[in-house]
Amino acid sequence: MEERVGRSGQGSEGARPVMSEVGLWNYIRDHVPGPDWVRVENSVGPGTPDVNYSYEGSEGWIELKWVAQFPKSPRVCVFGNRRGLRPEQKVWIRRRTLKKGSVWIVAGVGRHVFFIPGDCAFAFNRFRRSDLENHSALSIARGDPTFGDRVLELLRYGPPSRNARRRASPEPRATDPGNELPSRERISPRPRTEPHSTLT
Repeated sequence: MEERVGRSGQGSEGARPVMSEVGLWNYIRDHVPGPDWVRVENSVGPGTPDVNYSYEGSEGWIELKWVAQFPKSPRVCVFGNRRGLRPEQKVWIRRRTLKKGSVWIVAGVGRHVFFIPGDCAFAFNRFRRSDLENHSALSIARGDPTFGDRVLELLRYGPPSRNARRRASPEPRATDPGNELPSRERISPRPRTEPHSTLT
């Protein structure tokens, strides 16, 4: 079931999903049956994510981001500040995750889809391809026959906490000065008590 708030910009129900952020949303909606989806527009409030969902007692939010392809260099940020999260979106997500709310950043790169826990919001724009892979709770391609079941499993339990993610690694460092966040948006790395590998 889907409810729309404001202008959702969706295509027709039977249309083939286009390769875009709207196409990513259409694909999730059509291939993940069960949740009560609500497509939300930014006019509802500054920084509010694109989608709200409720499923088997769990409720959360999804912010959609999409680019056509990975950068040629593995050291370049995939989204950067231009196509990544806006400052008000980072603040909204941080505020909600601090209250133990469920927020996902669903990043589409071509046919690849990464489900990133919301507590990565302030680092997301600086993520390289390896960072998306290391920080995602689910990395899957459109067309995978298990797509719906695996996404439903994530929505049922919500994003894992930082302490529960064994693959956690230090906050990535911007490799392109143009993609670096302003100093007021940076966050200090949290001290870690468990072994981890350093990104290169």
